Amino acid sequence: MSVLEFIKECQEKVFAGTHISAEDAKKLLNIPDEN
Repeated sequence: MSVLEFIKECQEKVFAGTHISAEDAKKLLNIPDEN
């Protein structure tokens, strides 16, 4: 998923009234846990 798609998805979730968690963000962006 590109960053642009990620941002769009986050905005859709916010507008829909559901908040995106840090875990969801990590899953969507596929960020490895470093710290």
